[in-house]
Amino acid sequence: MPVVVDPNRCPCATPCFPAKMCPYGVLSFSFEAPANPATLDPEKCGDCRGVCTNFCDPRALRFAATMEELRLIEAELLGTMTADEIVAERKRLKEETEKKKQVAVLEVTAATFEKEVVQAALPVVVDFWAPWCGPCKAFAPTFAQVAQEYAGRVKFCKVNTDAEQPLAQALRIQSIPTLFVFYRGQALGAVPGAMSAAQLRATIEQVLQHVAPPSSAQVLEQASA
Repeated sequence: MPVVVDPNRCPCATPCFPAKMCPYGVLSFSFEAPANPATLDPEKCGDCRGVCTNFCDPRALRFAATMEELRLIEAELLGTMTADEIVAERKRLKEETEKKKQVAVLEVTAATFEKEVVQAALPVVVDFWAPWCGPCKAFAPTFAQVAQEYAGRVKFCKVNTDAEQPLAQALRIQSIPTLFVFYRGQALGAVPGAMSAAQLRATIEQVLQHVAPPSSAQVLEQASA
């Protein structure tokens, strides 16, 4: 999780222990110039949950869920934006996020399948469905709901098998709904039948465990082994 240093509360009177605990090595402290604040590159914090903040005595480290929110915290600390400007920017970011959620599920055709699915950087879950399919219609709200929850981490797409029969045949879709999972152009597996939201989340979490980078806890565990 991205972290920023509050220069008003750093440096600490003692050597920077959080810098030693940083699993990705992005938090730096100069022992030659201890009067200077610590520095870090928040772009490289990855999936770290901010373990460094647990060891920061004066609480000079502040973390946020996104880089956008971190930049606002930094602007607040440094006084580069007014309180009104920060409120307005947070409102704009919230509205932008809501718009993205509304289009969380992307309709894909044979013409766009290569770009939107095969070449996607994120894991992709594709729902193969048809307008006449009752279970498909019943599953659609669940698919859309979970798509919003995983927005930014997993890409969700739908393929109308009636309109895209050659594509469905190429992937050997035998029943609908069927979910296909892709990552970096590779099909990781297919799951036939509708799912509950809990089942869909469990399936996605299994995928993320295989494709996500090691967590900060895993990095620390490997370093201490």
